Amino acid sequence: MNDTKIELRSRLRKSYLALSEFERNEIDGLLIDRFVHHDLFRSAQRIFLYASHGTEINTHHLIQEAFAFGKTIALPKCMSDGIMDFYLYDGVLAEGKYHIPEPIGTEILYPAENDLMIVPGLAFDENGYRIGQGGGYYDRYLSKHNCILVGFCRECNFMKQVPRMWNDLPVDFVITEKAVYSCRK
Repeated sequence: MNDTKIELRSRLRKSYLALSEFERNEIDGLLIDRFVHHDLFRSAQRIFLYASHGTEINTHHLIQEAFAFGKTIALPKCMSDGIMDFYLYDGVLAEGKYHIPEPIGTEILYPAENDLMIVPGLAFDENGYRIGQGGGYYDRYLSKHNCILVGFCRECNFMKQVPRMWNDLPVDFVITEKAVYSCRK
């Protein structure tokens, strides 16, 4: 990893903390509302989400809403050595590795071509590349699975270009509180 990504992560985390809790909740709520009313969400039968933690876009209400809509929801569990798998969400979360909420079930789901996966990130760019938390879990996972990738990003963290490495994979769409950006070429 290069210093540029490390420095950018630090700056993005500080800018997140500079927002009030009210501002963060308002922005995240608008973003989730935009997603729920978009065809990406409406047409999806299975959604591979993440249970937000720390500076990530708050997805907890979305998980409950999608579950209530009858969508099949899968959430990641992080294992050792940077490996993760997605498990069927049955309505219950427990604290997992790194204090990240994860499903308690044991049924692993694998994404298919038409499934949606929401990919977390601190920032995204116009080409769909992201600055993640730095663990590489999603990069390793996505290199082995093909599905529709969506990034959630606050508009203030949507950039023209983020630093990237050879193994970084772009998302197909980035959703902010203000717009849905298609990053497909």
